[in-house]
Amino acid sequence: MSHPFLQTELEIQWDKLTPDHIVPDITKGLQIAKSEISALCAIPETNADYENVICGLENALRPLSSAWDNVFHLKAVCDSPEIRKAYNEMLPKVSSFFSSVHLNSALWKVIKAASASKSIKELNPVQKRFLDETVADFVNAGADLKDEEKEQISEIDTKLSTLTQKYSENTLDSLNSWELILENRERLAGVPENTVETLRKQAQKKGYSNENNPKYLITLHYPIVEPILTYASDRELRKELLQAVRNIARKEPYDNKHIVKEILSLRHKKAKILGKKISQILYCNAGWQRTVKQLLLS
Repeated sequence: MSHPFLQTELEIQWDKLTPDHIVPDITKGLQIAKSEISALCAIPETNADYENVICGLENALRPLSSAWDNVFHLKAVCDSPEIRKAYNEMLPKVSSFFSSVHLNSALWKVIKAASASKSIKELNPVQKRFLDETVADFVNAGADLKDEEKEQISEIDTKLSTLTQKYSENTLDSLNSWELILENRERLAGVPENTVETLRKQAQKKGYSNENNPKYLITLHYPIVEPILTYASDRELRKELLQAVRNIARKEPYDNKHIVKEILSLRHKKAKILGKKISQILYCNAGWQRTVKQLLLS
């Protein structure tokens, strides 16, 4: 299998999706997608319709999108130095490409021509909604901006993709670096027995203890944190664990505060170029919301 990430079988062959395939496969996917986009741009506006342009765009982007989704999934569930290196090598290129699609003036002309064609009257409600959403995506991404502004948006998007990836890496590395080893079983009073057993096995697996001298390893992973914060009788243990959770990615070498400031600055700049309020383009997951709030309070 020469390019496993680009295979189209319904059942994903995860054992074939190894780190060494990421760079060549995504590079190949980018080449194919760029060629398909060029072909769409060459469609005469008089021939543009829903099928060859709107559906054509979806089909042009699907192989690369699917391949990159699988790379992202692997990075999320089994992060390793090899996967991280390959992902970071391709991230700016993939981000730049997808940003360029919505800022492609020739493509935008063809899409507008397709959205105004007579065939649109024959679309069913689902197709009409897909068309409307496609056009809206282009408008919201800056398709009507001047060339200079489009270039600025593209540069911002590439920087943001790199910064948000570093933010995620810092968060994960900070979380994984914290450990608390308990020698006294009494400090886990109130904690469900299955969690206590997990902590004992974790400590033994990492070589901190053995069957004759049991210890208990606490980490910041949610399945460990949640039952301890909920059920532990030891107030000081709950306090120490909660404080550790609040300090994820807030101390060197994994401090995210400067990254958050730079991301906010770039998103503010992007909002101004697009004529939007920053709240309209400031994507925040739970971790982001916590970090931004703590940053503003610090």
